Amino acid sequence: LVTALVSGLVVENTTLNPFFRMILLATHLRNFQQELLSVMKMIPQIVYILTVLGIVVIFYGWFGVVLFYGTEQGDASFP
Repeated sequence: LVTALVSGLVVENTTLNPFFRMILLATHLRNFQQELLSVMKMIPQIVYILTVLGIVVIFYGWFGVVLFYGTEQGDASFP
């Protein structure tokens, strides 16, 4: 069944087959499993950094709108 599923014979929609192939490959490669575990451990740190970056971008955007509201440059840039 797994071989048929991976090759696309059972499932009519073959868009998921590349993902099944990656999962099948990941079960057999030891180094891939270690690297995937390392990446999974880094995800919370990456999310924290991206959250802080998003907050900074939103703050500076808001600050620019407040600072230039009602000026000639503000009317041209922030309609």
